[in-house]
Amino acid sequence: MRMSRRWILPVILLILPAVFGLAQSPIRAPKVMKRTLLNGLSVLVAEQRQTPTVTVHLLIKSGATFDPMGKGGLAHITAEMLKAGTLQRSRQQIADELRNQNIAIDIEVTWDGTHLIGRGPAREAVRILGLITDLAINPAFLENEYQRLKSKCLEAINKEREDPTVVAEQLLLKKLFENTTYARPLRGTPQTLNNITLGDIKEFHNKFYRPNNAILAVVGGIDPASLQQSARRKIGGWVKDDTPPFTFLRAQAPGATKVYLIDRPDLPQAQVRIGQIGIARDGDDYFPVRLLNQMFSGDKQSYLRDHLRQTQSYQGVVEARMEMRRLPGPFIISLSTGSEQAAAVVHEAIKALKLMKGVGDIKDLAEAKKALINQYTAIFQSADQIAARWLDIELYQLGSNYLDAFPSRVEQVTLEDVRRVAERYFDPGGQVIVVAGSAASLKSSLMTLGPVTVLSNPDID
Repeated sequence: MRMSRRWILPVILLILPAVFGLAQSPIRAPKVMKRTLLNGLSVLVAEQRQTPTVTVHLLIKSGATFDPMGKGGLAHITAEMLKAGTLQRSRQQIADELRNQNIAIDIEVTWDGTHLIGRGPAREAVRILGLITDLAINPAFLENEYQRLKSKCLEAINKEREDPTVVAEQLLLKKLFENTTYARPLRGTPQTLNNITLGDIKEFHNKFYRPNNAILAVVGGIDPASLQQSARRKIGGWVKDDTPPFTFLRAQAPGATKVYLIDRPDLPQAQVRIGQIGIARDGDDYFPVRLLNQMFSGDKQSYLRDHLRQTQSYQGVVEARMEMRRLPGPFIISLSTGSEQAAAVVHEAIKALKLMKGVGDIKDLAEAKKALINQYTAIFQSADQIAARWLDIELYQLGSNYLDAFPSRVEQVTLEDVRRVAERYFDPGGQVIVVAGSAASLKSSLMTLGPVTVLSNPDID
């Protein structure tokens, strides 16, 4: 399966071409008509006249973070059950209708939400809206479908665990976010899935799938006023109710570096993951951190890649990503290397983090800004992306002028800002390091990084 508030939001996006070297014509997003229904559902609708298709995106503002202790994967399997049949349509009838009308519906669970995304011809907008509404509000939750999907999920999870890169990353997250919600796999484990009953699924759906806990965005070749009327007819009867508040605590960064070695002598190369805690999506440092990460590990510019090549002649793939959620998520460096080089490469990757406090110049920052704004302008080529960005704005309460202000907020970031956040967030000494490979070949060299815990069969449940 594939993962947000009350004005009419006219968004006119003006790019600064002289500074960023972009096209001279301004980029304009479609005008958004926003209404809040009596049941609390926020509805955002925008017309793209040149687009023959439509995207209907319903966001439930609760995701895997709300999985109860010992029942990880509940949000995921609840969402999986939505397409398994409703009170009006069987699973086969849903599949037939999607195929016959050339409609696709994807459902994705993230830590912060559950997304139902329908796409199809613009003339089918009302039909897609009806399908999305039926799936979200009226799931049948049949026992035989639950057993079928649970078996499918268990099979997928067990298959994933044959991949050492998956095991390494799940172990890293478990140790980095110990005793907090992000420590568990989003889709659960065999043990937690087996703890989930059909009653749990019904209860989760009843608690969180409420209109006052949801946002609907519709973008494409449609008439906004007509679509708003259709939304009121089809979703206005959805009954609101109180939903559990978000009261989860932030994870505390490790006080010292922790090294875990998964003994896999069969691996031709050691799999390395270096992780630390990053920032929340609504953090004040979002823009300088995005630019910092672009400079550190972007597609075209990458200080991390260049540093490893210069110091270790490293020619493999290395990437760094920062996942920003309602709570600070992980910042993870991923790479693979020969056993004899693994410890030195890890040392240099951590050194690269330290050096980001002082490296870079105005030219590097300008390239990072250009790359970030190019990514931003690409949003407006896709109805999917436009809808997703509006939902992010609503979910994380980023402000009604967020898109309008994006280019100028990027431009306002200085090199001093980037170095400041590098010192604050790239904190060597508070990492979790996981290496999968031959313990006999790796342990002694990895001990230079700190105490090494060797695991033959790591517990990631």
